[in-house]
Amino acid sequence: MQSGDVMLVRGEGIISAGLQAIQQVIHLGTKSSHVLFCLGDGCFIHATGDGGVHLKFVLDEFNEVKGDWRVIRLKHLPASKRDTLALAGFYFLDQAYNHKFFVSGSPHKAFCSELIGEIFKRANIPIMGNKLPHMLTPAHFDREADKQVMWKDVTDECKEYLSSHSHLEDDHRLVFDTLVKSLHRNKFLGERKAEVWDFIKALDPVMYSKLKPVLDEVSRKTRVKFWNKEGSN
Repeated sequence: MQSGDVMLVRGEGIISAGLQAIQQVIHLGTKSSHVLFCLGDGCFIHATGDGGVHLKFVLDEFNEVKGDWRVIRLKHLPASKRDTLALAGFYFLDQAYNHKFFVSGSPHKAFCSELIGEIFKRANIPIMGNKLPHMLTPAHFDREADKQVMWKDVTDECKEYLSSHSHLEDDHRLVFDTLVKSLHRNKFLGERKAEVWDFIKALDPVMYSKLKPVLDEVSRKTRVKFWNKEGSN
């Protein structure tokens, strides 16, 4: 699975079955109740009501969903854009869950399909006719999976890889665990640095104004950015 792939799944519970059924108003062939975004190396980011926006190891997700999952990939996506998409995905880590489905979007909240729309939007890659992210549902991705006009179904390709590389599960899990720890460490350090600069700003505005150009340049060069650091300098 590559950065930018979207996984369509359906949970085992009654709520998931209900979500899948109600979305058939949008697309009769809807099979999924939830979608996840691939960051690469078995690492996915998604939004759930109990955890907000967080990371998930692909094999752990399989233990919680039905076996008819699917993976779709945007056609004609340049390889250079995959890194951009991964960085865009990291940006939304630890956001809250948006319970206002289709009512309004929020820069600090997202539900599952809204999150994917926001990631592509941040990477400046149009999908779904530029539909507003908070108006997207898993059904819209199911429809794309069935039509395969702008997206292609790569489920069989992914299943073949998983089957032939099952002996590398520990390696992939190690990469995932390392990535999670690294991201949360960077996020934590960024929060502490922001607190220090806020303190300096309050204590000595003149000194802060002299340092601000340096801070802005450091922020500009930082590859991994997080939503709660925008405008912190």
